[in-house]
Amino acid sequence: MNKKFMMITGALILLAGGGLLFAQSNPGVSAQTVEKQSTPAQTKLKTVKLEVPGMTCSTCPYTVKKILQRIDGVTEADAAFETMSATATFDPGKTSIDEMLEALKNQGYSSNVAEGECGADATTSEC
Repeated sequence: MNKKFMMITGALILLAGGGLLFAQSNPGVSAQTVEKQSTPAQTKLKTVKLEVPGMTCSTCPYTVKKILQRIDGVTEADAAFETMSATATFDPGKTSIDEMLEALKNQGYSSNVAEGECGADATTSEC
């Protein structure tokens, strides 16, 4: 029975204590512990709506969306010509609203935080 047991359990994988324990039943092979990458507490993502009156044609929303998507920390972006606006979901630990506004400005698109989105001091990253 011991030989059959060893054949069936040639490798044993256990999740224990936040790590991964891998042990082989072959003689002379020691067990190895491989720790999971510890992930910092997830930052709560924020979403902001920006007015982008600088969009002058139907291809502008595509460009605005790409500008926002290239910013490290922006996880989702969309833009609409009909409403002259863009929406971005971002990690405030990696980027800010001010950085998004600056990136758009650097590419020739004037923009600001949509009215009612963040209160009186709407252009700050504390929105």
